[in-house]
Amino acid sequence: VLVDEFLLYYDPEVIKELDVIFLVKADREIIKKRRKERTSYITIEGYFEDSPDYFDKIVWPNYIKFHKHLSLNEQSSDLIDGEKNELVVIEDMLVFDSNHDGIFGANLEKLLKR
Repeated sequence: VLVDEFLLYYDPEVIKELDVIFLVKADREIIKKRRKERTSYITIEGYFEDSPDYFDKIVWPNYIKFHKHLSLNEQSSDLIDGEKNELVVIEDMLVFDSNHDGIFGANLEKLLKR
């Protein structure tokens, strides 16, 4: 089973249930471009369309907030919104950089060995 969600690696209870843990990181501009290409989607509540400032006000701040504990950002901190964050240590997590073409093909062997 493959589970995809950027908030997964924030909850230690979820982490315990995962056999192979990997994260495909991307820089702000790539994430913003991908988000703009997906302008609308269906949710439980119905049809949702991003407002023009949704990425800058919601998506990116939450991406940073929920990844700080993984030390993926140079500005990493153990504080989230001014509160102490319990550091989640994820051993053997594979981190791929989406800025490189063929990222999964080049690392497929690593994934299959797990």
